[in-house]
Amino acid sequence: MASVLLKFQSFATLLIQTMSIL
Repeated sequence: MASVLLKFQSFATLLIQTMSIL
């Protein structure tokens, strides 16, 4: 379960960085 949350967190961070670039 923790690994899933960690993966989701990294995905959310990547999404935020992409939005910042745009």
